[in-house]
Amino acid sequence: MKDVGIIDYKSGNIESLKNSLNYLHFNPILIKNKKDLINLSHVILPGVGAFKECINELKKNEALEDILNLVTNKKISILGICVGMQMLFESSSEFEDTEGLKILKGKITRIKSTLNYKIPHVGWNNIIFTKSFGSFNASDEEDFYFDHSYAFKDLESEDILTTSNHSEKFVAAVKNQNIVGVQFHPEKSQKSGLKFLQSFLELKC
Repeated sequence: MKDVGIIDYKSGNIESLKNSLNYLHFNPILIKNKKDLINLSHVILPGVGAFKECINELKKNEALEDILNLVTNKKISILGICVGMQMLFESSSEFEDTEGLKILKGKITRIKSTLNYKIPHVGWNNIIFTKSFGSFNASDEEDFYFDHSYAFKDLESEDILTTSNHSEKFVAAVKNQNIVGVQFHPEKSQKSGLKFLQSFLELKC
């Protein structure tokens, strides 16, 4: 059973994520310091809550600098989930402009609220793959579970893996070599979510 790291900063659906990894026959390891990074090829950055609070808590993790170095040197693959994905970018405008980890280029902004589309965007929604990824092919459509008010909306980005729509089109997932981010929650998305997690965990650095 291979070990998969979950970056621990007191946020995210960690128990649900651990259950999903166990179901896929992976052993979840909570990363609190650099000693926890031994023998890991994949790490997951979960996230639930406000961007600024999450990034401030994340920076308290003793292993963060080591994780970022390993990701940058392509010795480890990372998956950011929901706010975890958003923190991979340069900044977010949630409440006030706040710097992210700057691994990916771009800014996170609020999704428009309309009469027919309320914010936050909560529940199941369809996504369309623009590129192949693991068991998914380009043009495949799947339903995933979302819970967010902000998103990455640069539809010209070369990193787009999937898109979705809620009052306006937004990026539902990105991929740049060993870096993957998803705005949806795979750990809450049943079979589709497990399929996506499996595809990420089969990603070679």
